[in-house]
Amino acid sequence: MKTKDLTYENWLEGKFELDSVYRITDFRPPKKPMAESELPPVVSEDKVGELELQKIKEEQSELFKSMVDELSQKFIDDFNERYTRSEYPRETLRIEANKIIATLRGKKLQISSEECQVEKTGQLMAFKFAKNLEYYVNGLLRGEPKSTKFVASPNSFYFNSSKAVYPQVFAESLVRLYGYLNKYNDSIDVIQLYKDEIQMFYKDIPYNPHESIFTSGFGYHLFVNLEEILGLPDIDNKPGDYVMIFKMLSHPVANAIHNGLSLKEYFDFINKTRKIDLNPKSNRASSSLLKDNILKYFLIRYFYQTKTILDDEVYELVDRVLQQKTT
Repeated sequence: MKTKDLTYENWLEGKFELDSVYRITDFRPPKKPMAESELPPVVSEDKVGELELQKIKEEQSELFKSMVDELSQKFIDDFNERYTRSEYPRETLRIEANKIIATLRGKKLQISSEECQVEKTGQLMAFKFAKNLEYYVNGLLRGEPKSTKFVASPNSFYFNSSKAVYPQVFAESLVRLYGYLNKYNDSIDVIQLYKDEIQMFYKDIPYNPHESIFTSGFGYHLFVNLEEILGLPDIDNKPGDYVMIFKMLSHPVANAIHNGLSLKEYFDFINKTRKIDLNPKSNRASSSLLKDNILKYFLIRYFYQTKTILDDEVYELVDRVLQQKTT
């Protein structure tokens, strides 16, 4: 492509692309199928005239800002909806703050050549995405000037922003969401994100490998603790103890199992993960004084860990859960 054709207008139309942009050719705009050899040329910045390059850089900056505005607002709206509906908004707030910290600053464990996992949350990310996210966040930590030269033309054949998100946009949107959470608790401070020694808000959340079943890592660990102390699964494969656990953890006060999860879905999870075959003929829970004392101990610890209710209400609410678990 001739130098005279490397104009802002041609870049805007997607007729060429800069070699500094973030490229994912799997998400091309729906124009026409193109082989790699048919893609528009990729050129370095020094091939573009100074005036035209300045126009491109200004457009990249505006595109980046608008994408951050749009995505961060989606994050904020989603949080507001969940916070408003939550029976335990303090727990919802704590989990959200911790999730942001873990995503931006936490370790990413590579689980395959293409994917990695956020250590604290279990969130899956494309390996390339995670590395670029980490590189960008490290730049913010070092105080490096922000650059938007990775932003492709809105009509680029190398990146389609309507189907994919830039790691840098994702990072900035999470930072903005974290700052927004300050309105609910002023101890949530954006400056905290840039400290060398990052501390989780309140305390670390235990890992939750079954997010579709349990509301948090605390809920999952409560389930595992009860399994262990009750000797489950046992050789008799009686479902009553699992029904007892389900009724307690799904109780609105405990809120450890997602609201709306059916007993059948719960036992599908039990049978699959524990490799047993339980088929409850009723929803009657097993019960005994010993079991109630065991449940009370772990429930009390669960409520103190999650900090979802006032300390002086713990015993009253534990009794309420235990009284209703067999109804």
